[in-house]
Amino acid sequence: MASSCPRRRFTVISLILTAIGVAFATPPAGMIDVKTVAPTVVVEMKYATPDNFLGAAFYTDTTCYLTPATAQKVVQAESVVASQGYHLVLWDCARPVEYQYTMWNSCVANHGESHCSGLVANPYVSKSGHTFGKVIDVGLVDAQGAPIEMPSKYDSGLFPEDTQTDKSRSRPPSGNTKPTLWSETSWQNYLVLAAALRSAGFTGITSEWWHWK
Repeated sequence: MASSCPRRRFTVISLILTAIGVAFATPPAGMIDVKTVAPTVVVEMKYATPDNFLGAAFYTDTTCYLTPATAQKVVQAESVVASQGYHLVLWDCARPVEYQYTMWNSCVANHGESHCSGLVANPYVSKSGHTFGKVIDVGLVDAQGAPIEMPSKYDSGLFPEDTQTDKSRSRPPSGNTKPTLWSETSWQNYLVLAAALRSAGFTGITSEWWHWK
C-alpha cells in the first residue's frame, strides 16, 4: 500500500490552490477568446473547477484563450463535427505557466515521476504548449452539448485513485486499430473527433487522446 504522505501533500496543495486561484485579468498577449470566433464550441475549463486530478479550482477565469491561428483551427474542426451532429468541448486551453509547475509537482508527489512522464509536461525540462495558447484538450459532446462516450475520462491516469489501466485508457492508438480497453462506441466517437482535428491541422500525441497541438 502506498504511503499516506503523498496524499497529505496532495491535500495541502489542493487547499492552497483553492485559496489563491489565478486569473487572466486581461487576455494573454497575442491570444483571443475562442468563443468570439467559434461560438458553438462548448467550453468547460476543468481547472476552473475541482473536477480535475488536483481536486481544486485554480483558474478563476473560465475563458478559453488561444492564439488566433489555433482558434482558427478550432473553427475548422468545429465545422466538421457540427455537420455530423456534434460539438467540440474544450477542457483546457492557455494555462498560466506557474500552474504547469503545480501540476507536475502534484502528480509526482502522488504517483512518482515515471507515472507522470508523458501525461504531464515537466516544466523543469520544457514548457507545455498550453503555456503559449497553441494546444487544446478536447473531446466531443452531442448536438445539445450533452456528454457522449469517449475512451476515458479527461485526465484519466492522473487522479490519485487511478491505476495503470486508467493511464492506459488515456493513450490513443498508433495506427488504425481500436485499443483493447476502448469500447466500440468510444472508438467511433474518437475517430470522428480525430478526423476533424487532423483535417484542421491539429496533431495528436501518444499519451493523451484529448491533447492536440
